[in-house]
Order: sequence, then structure tokens, then C-alpha cells
Amino acid sequence: VEFDYCKGSPRPFNILIRINRKGPGDKMAESSIRVPKFSGKREDFAGWMMQFEAFAEAKGFACAVEEKPETDLPSKDSEVLDPTKDQAKIEAKARNKKSVLHVDVGARG
Repeated sequence: VEFDYCKGSPRPFNILIRINRKGPGDKMAESSIRVPKFSGKREDFAGWMMQFEAFAEAKGFACAVEEKPETDLPSKDSEVLDPTKDQAKIEAKARNKKSVLHVDVGARG
């Protein structure tokens, strides 16, 4: 079990927990967690958001769904990043793309 705190997170529950299990043939096995589906109803949003935040924690992109944007996120998607100098920005951008994808899937219900 590995704990990884989100940089600059204002919420104490934003702790990413990674659990590595060995599967058949000593390969790492990942448990599959489904994207929470949103009904589209206003009254269901708070419950869905809580489930989605938990899902984001498990999938490693909780920092990207914070109310306050990540400090390392590039100001523009088109910004050219240097892998030798901008690793934090590259990782933040990847988390953000992952969160947008999963929100879209969840919103389609």
C-alpha cells in the first residue's frame, strides 16, 4: 500500500491509495472499478459527486477534480512542455485529461 498526497490539496481526504496485488504469473493485477453514472437529476448530483471523488481517488486523478485547480496544470492545453523540465506539468495535464474522460463517461449514464 502506498499513500500519495495531492500537492496543495485543501481537503484532508485527498489521499491517493494504491494497492498492488500480484495476479497469475506474478503480473500486477488491477481491480476494476466502474465510473459512477450520473442520472442528470439535480437532486442526485451531491451523491454522484461524492462517489465520483472516491472513484477519482482510486484511479489516481483526485487532484484534477478539486474545486481549486492544480498549481502545476498548464494554463493552455496547447502549451509545449519540456519533459526534462516540466514533469510536474505533464503529470498534472495527464490527470486532468483522465478526469475529463471519466466525467464524460459518467455523465452519459
